[in-house]
Amino acid sequence: GNITGVTQWHGYTAYMSPHTGIDFGAVKQPILSPSDGTIYDIGWDDYYGECNSGGKYIKIKHDNGMYTVYMHLDSYTKDDGTEWKVGERIKEGEQIGISGNTGAYNCQTLGYHLHYELRKNSKQSSHTDPVPYTDIDWDLIPTINWHTYPGRLTGDNPHPNF
Repeated sequence: GNITGVTQWHGYTAYMSPHTGIDFGAVKQPILSPSDGTIYDIGWDDYYGECNSGGKYIKIKHDNGMYTVYMHLDSYTKDDGTEWKVGERIKEGEQIGISGNTGAYNCQTLGYHLHYELRKNSKQSSHTDPVPYTDIDWDLIPTINWHTYPGRLTGDNPHPNF
């Protein structure tokens, strides 16, 4: 797949305390499941009200008991173009959906990105840094536009220099 970069890391960043996931700067990119699991929830996030929404999201309960959540999605489409339904099984590497620009912060759209969250249980308060659990070479994932926005290097960045 296309290697993209991060616009905000998990943890205590220059912008949020804490940021509950990792934001990837991805425009209408396929999002792939990191491991086998079951589609736990699909919907429109209104946890913080309509002006502070994660937009279209999908939550997966993985076979190891952890959960991943994907927000601001354009769609919940599988590789074959059909949409996921709660209770369906998803395999590692299968398409979860397409990244988008749904949801808002202070009633403004956020721009295209994927908010990727790892939780120890279903509750948002159980969020944890996805980096140690995600089997990719993080040295290949840069922080996008950090020269312009040096605050993007903050948080649980595994390589705080880029």
